[in-house]
Amino acid sequence: GRGFLLLGKNTTIRSILHRHRNDLDLQHVPISNLVPLISGKIGLVFVEDSDPSDVQDIVVGVTAMTRARAGKVAQSPLMVRAGCTGLEPARTSFFSAMNVSTRIQRGIIQIESDVVIVPEGGTVCATAEKLFNNLGVFPVVVRLECVAGVEEGRIVDGRVYRDVKTVDLRSKMRGAARMVAHV
Repeated sequence: GRGFLLLGKNTTIRSILHRHRNDLDLQHVPISNLVPLISGKIGLVFVEDSDPSDVQDIVVGVTAMTRARAGKVAQSPLMVRAGCTGLEPARTSFFSAMNVSTRIQRGIIQIESDVVIVPEGGTVCATAEKLFNNLGVFPVVVRLECVAGVEEGRIVDGRVYRDVKTVDLRSKMRGAARMVAHV
């Protein structure tokens, strides 16, 4: 099959859905049914002639690295790696405040060992956000999650795509066909 991914903020996505309803082959889907599902930053996957399990595989495979934001909870440990920072020695006090051991080598700050700045489940503070930004590090992995789907004009819960694989469907259909044949 083939398809495309539409990513953006909810207001942008809503306006695109309204403006390009015919181009996106949404004539049979009431937009009012989709609107409650569109909130925050969202991605829509439009596919043609594709298996639902293929869509889930595609969605799971999409990841991106992004900045750490103050006030957000870390889904995994956020760390800085040992090595050259490219920063001048005047900024060593900033590293000391974050308990990151450094040394100066050839006029550049070097981090001596890998350090976890925010543990998993911890909240990112403003100082940690500033540290990652100064280092140009994007420590947060963002993944897409399948929340819902539209099939034949109906909205389907996203768990269907996560839980059911084509192989499972085919084997269950064969089993059901055999049972009917025996009756």
